[in-house]
Amino acid sequence: YEMQRSLVGSEMCIRDRVIVVLCVAAVIGFVITKIVTTPKVEIDYGTSDIYTQKDMDEAIKVIKRKIRHMKGFELHKVYYAGDKSSNSDSVLKWINELAKRDGWTDDFTEVIYFKSDFHTSKKEKDVENTGFDVDDEETGYGWYLARTEGGKWRIISSGY
Repeated sequence: YEMQRSLVGSEMCIRDRVIVVLCVAAVIGFVITKIVTTPKVEIDYGTSDIYTQKDMDEAIKVIKRKIRHMKGFELHKVYYAGDKSSNSDSVLKWINELAKRDGWTDDFTEVIYFKSDFHTSKKEKDVENTGFDVDDEETGYGWYLARTEGGKWRIISSGY
């Protein structure tokens, strides 16, 4: 009888280990699939006398996050539109006017402008109320982002 109970206990231990191994394998499989199926986004930093690559990467991360939240959309390329399109006095004034109109209370001190290429969702329900067509390639779509000195980038305006 004692032998039988310990055997049952060891069988339970083996079963538990098998379950843990299968769960770990499933998680690893999911992560690998996500990495392999996530499309690579081409980044073109251009040249800038104003912004570092780190500054640009922080802004690009905001754009990627926005696209990621647009179900079924796939970002292909993000490219810096140049210093003249970004941080001129007139652009900064315009962005601050837009921001105030939209309820931002910050006085932004820096503006960065990127363009992007992406594909819209193949599903009608995913593009409703976005202004985009179903299953369409968008090229040169612009993103104006602004921040206060040392702050986080915020999308203030986007479009053509």
